[in-house]
Amino acid sequence: MKNFLKKTKIKTFIKITRLNNLCGFFLLLCPTFWSLWISTNGETTFKKAITFFFGCFFIRTAGCIINDIIDHQIDKNIHRTKNRPLPKNQISLKKAFFIFLIFIFLSFSIVLFFNKKVLYLSILVLILICIYPKLKLYSHFPQIFLGITFSFSILIVYAAIKNCFPITCWLLFIANTAWTISYDTQYALLDFNDDIRYNIKSTAVYFKNTCKKFISLLQCFMLLIFTLIGYQENLNIIFYISLLISSFLFYIQYIWIAKNIEKNIFNAFLSNNIVGAIIFFGIFFGK
Repeated sequence: MKNFLKKTKIKTFIKITRLNNLCGFFLLLCPTFWSLWISTNGETTFKKAITFFFGCFFIRTAGCIINDIIDHQIDKNIHRTKNRPLPKNQISLKKAFFIFLIFIFLSFSIVLFFNKKVLYLSILVLILICIYPKLKLYSHFPQIFLGITFSFSILIVYAAIKNCFPITCWLLFIANTAWTISYDTQYALLDFNDDIRYNIKSTAVYFKNTCKKFISLLQCFMLLIFTLIGYQENLNIIFYISLLISSFLFYIQYIWIAKNIEKNIFNAFLSNNIVGAIIFFGIFFGK
């Protein structure tokens, strides 16, 4: 019986920290590593890379937990989220909040190795991730807020490496914000019917039948900004090939979403990890 309880607690911990689904972590890690490699001119150290790797992991995990805490009443009604630990009463709010504080502590233990700009930006990020879950009740554009929040990782990298924010930093910020809005809109399509039923707002609900065009427009805009980044940073042909491959993957996503089948929409969302990785390798070898 004790072994069963231990396994149950481990499974609950894995679910609430999203260790069983690291897609969101890699989507946060991609822009962090894009900016790290560009800001260091491709000469980053393993120590810096691993530091930002764990920084992304800790803050993303904390974000998932506080999202579940704030949304636990809503999640009970949504098909995709009703089996999460809090709606299923597998863990108390008090314990979930304690785990959240642990990951916040771990996040800020990394931040303290950097300068004051990184500390201030990190505090702002913490405020943003606590505000984000409530936005879907009041605005159709929580995806824009998430895009800005995820893009703060780029500002943090530049603050840590260069202690300033050059034009490439802001171009990366804009490109990643557009990309995040596009893939989070794809994700929102998975809850479209439930969101309509329970009056939960999103860009997917707002744009409805034109949602696919909205996503494609953002993806094209992202690729355009990355083309400017390539020119600004004198990246070689390999980088532009990575953008070409990414555009093909975006086209595949459009086809999947057009079929309006939940599995295909989810696969389209997941494939953004491949897009992020391809662009990273384009930057890595483009330098």
